[in-house]
Amino acid sequence: MSTFGGEASPRAVEQVTPPIRVGDRRCHVTTWVVVGSFPFLLSHASLASMGAVLDVHAWRMLISSPTAAVALALSGVGHLIFNALTGFGTEAVRLAVSVDVHLVLVALLTKNVTGLDRAVRKLHTQYGHCAAAWLIGLLRNQGVPDPEVFRAVVTAVVSCDACRRDAPRPPRPLVSIPRSLLFNDTVAVDLAYISPDATFLHMVDVGSWFSKAVAIANKKTATETRVMLAGWLVHHGAPRAILADLALSLTALCSGP
Repeated sequence: MSTFGGEASPRAVEQVTPPIRVGDRRCHVTTWVVVGSFPFLLSHASLASMGAVLDVHAWRMLISSPTAAVALALSGVGHLIFNALTGFGTEAVRLAVSVDVHLVLVALLTKNVTGLDRAVRKLHTQYGHCAAAWLIGLLRNQGVPDPEVFRAVVTAVVSCDACRRDAPRPPRPLVSIPRSLLFNDTVAVDLAYISPDATFLHMVDVGSWFSKAVAIANKKTATETRVMLAGWLVHHGAPRAILADLALSLTALCSGP
């Protein structure tokens, strides 16, 4: 599968090795053939093997062996194109290019480039809406020295509508658990046991999880009612609702006469 712009991923039907001409060099390039009107694309590795250096300001590509300059043009979708069938548009030049030098393909941005803001926005989009720090680091590694370019990068990233809409939200610290109930709105009541024979009436406010436990002598309704009155109602008032299971003697009092 090959991936192109617009998320098109056609399946390759065959692999061929056609002859091409780059400057004064005749060579063969192995490529995959896909169905459609896609252009013949040369990879970075293919250009590097020929010692190619792009001069985007002069619209030419320099070939180190033999030394030649190939005229470049711009396609409708922004690809740099050249004549790979004949030697038309090729001129001999004198360059001191060593075959041992690792040549890097670089399109240099400076503060004097026409349409700097538009060029920076395009780079930000082409690199998958990358962060400003990442793009600035990439430009620094490629020799871009101008602070104006870096400020343009920050402006482009901050003003990018797609980044504001789709970027992950920054983490927010959880200060407290949100409460859906006011304090003393609903109180849950149950018995708690501690061996060997200690029994407590455990009262919990459902909204805040504030709780009290009061020891009781027995599980009679009168005893539980007196503990509930002295341990909770006197201090906090009557709740709107009391939750208790059917085994609790207090259920008879909560359910009314």
